[in-house]
Formats: sequence, C-alpha cells, structure tokens
Amino acid sequence: MNATTPIAMPADLPLPHGLRQLIDCAGSDAAEAILLAHGGTWLNVPKRAAGSALERLVGIDAAAALSHRHGGERLLVPQANQWLAWRGFGRGEANQDIARRLRVDRRTVQRWRGGQTESLGSKLNQLQLL
Repeated sequence: MNATTPIAMPADLPLPHGLRQLIDCAGSDAAEAILLAHGGTWLNVPKRAAGSALERLVGIDAAAALSHRHGGERLLVPQANQWLAWRGFGRGEANQDIARRLRVDRRTVQRWRGGQTESLGSKLNQLQLL
C-alpha cells in the first residue's frame, strides 16, 4: 500500500505525562526516537550528553537538553503507540508501515486513523461488568 494523505493529529489526543515531559524537553522527533527505542522501560539519562548512547539516538541538542534537565535520573518511558501512529499519519505513512514499525495489528492502526481511541478488548471488558 502506498503512502496516504497526511492528516493532522487530534488536539485532544491524550498524552502520557512521561511523553509530554520528553516532548517539552527534547522535542517531538527526539521523543519519537526514545519511545521507539525504550517504550515501556526505563531510560537512564546521562549527566553528560556528549558521546553517550542518548546522543547517538537523538542527537547532541536533544540529548544535552535532557541531560541538563534530567541528568543522572531514570525516566520511565511510556508506550504511546497511538501518538506514534499519529506522527506517522502526519507524514503520510501507510497503515501497514505504521503497524509494522509499532508491532501492532494493522486493524488497530486503521481504528486509530478513524479516531477510535479505546481498544475493542477494553470495550468487551466493560460490557462484562454490566
């Protein structure tokens, strides 16, 4: 499937606190790289960015900003696949390519593109409560 028309991320897309923290400090591109490499795990932020693995991942400017603000800390990197998918939608990437990169089902990506934020499994769980 070829790339599709880029679409803008919804303004009301909920962002985990850890993601907002990364974006505010290092920018969206660096946050995306960190989520793809460390999502769901801890990120040890070096006290000095130069020559670090973080610098190799996000570049010196973003790594320096993170080191300045969070140097020596461990940050819990969230899994924010829906946000990552919307970044791909904004670049005009195909659903299949996004699904492959995020290791999720292509139908999940289709639902996200259509604006559905809640998973089908969580809806079924809610029904069982009734």
